Amino acid sequence: LGTHSGPNDATRGLTSLADTFEHVIEELLDEQQVIQPSKENKDADLYSSRVMLSSQVPLEPPLLFLLEEYKNYLDAANMSMRVRRHSDPARRGEL
Repeated sequence: LGTHSGPNDATRGLTSLADTFEHVIEELLDEQQVIQPSKENKDADLYSSRVMLSSQVPLEPPLLFLLEEYKNYLDAANMSMRVRRHSDPARRGEL
């Protein structure tokens, strides 16, 4: 068995890999068909435990006009801070 080398080994490796994938896919499809008939509780299937970890309502995105006002406030505060900082005697070299 160990004397075979060349393209046959590579081809055999690929076919065994393909067979493995095919086998796994068939098993998954079989499991899915077993799960499918129990459709009494469709809503419970839609919400998996991975999704519903919290009972809190998700937060809504921030209102854009409020965000704009807040940004304008920050800009104004930054400007006034800059004016204060630049008018400082130490900044002007008048120690």
